[in-house]
Amino acid sequence: EEVARRIEVERGLRKALERNEFRVVYQPQASLDSLRWKSAEALIRWNSPTLGAVSPVEFIPIAEEIGLITEIGKLVLRTALQDLKVVHRLEPEFSISVNTSVRQFRSDTFLQETLELLKDAGMPPDILELEVTESVLADGAEKFTGLREAGIRLAVDDFGTGFSSLSYLKQIPITTLKIDRAFIKDLETDFSDATLTTAIIALAKELGLD
Repeated sequence: EEVARRIEVERGLRKALERNEFRVVYQPQASLDSLRWKSAEALIRWNSPTLGAVSPVEFIPIAEEIGLITEIGKLVLRTALQDLKVVHRLEPEFSISVNTSVRQFRSDTFLQETLELLKDAGMPPDILELEVTESVLADGAEKFTGLREAGIRLAVDDFGTGFSSLSYLKQIPITTLKIDRAFIKDLETDFSDATLTTAIIALAKELGLD
């Protein structure tokens, strides 16, 4: 059953891009001092005509394996930046956060393609925050430095659950730490979660990170 399901998902994915079956939704991010929405995270969703709604948890790893994740990533980034143009008519300071896959990030053309999409949308680089997982931190600081020099912000997703060393926070010019939900979901009842979350927030503040 698992093998059959995977084959169905993979077959559907190969057709989903050309059939325009993906859509981008937005999770708002509020500033704690004002509770105003200051940004949003762009998220990909897939509603297949044959499989129904397929969770990103299921289809993203398969898209990574078969090489479709780069095109899907470009679609999300292009859509998010074009939608941001509309938002900027009301909120000129609003920014957008977009997840970046390992395959995308490691592409030699990633920085140039990202800058071209920003230019096409008429958006300044500093309104874009790219989210990467801890696994790409080991790639070294060169690409991170190039993105930061271009003005693009960088966030580490799921911080505290991977295998990265704290030394990466010194070596790599990131701007934001995203605390993994594993530490958040029992925050009110688990002393360890509260302690770890407090420590991560304190660490981020001392390093000048959001």
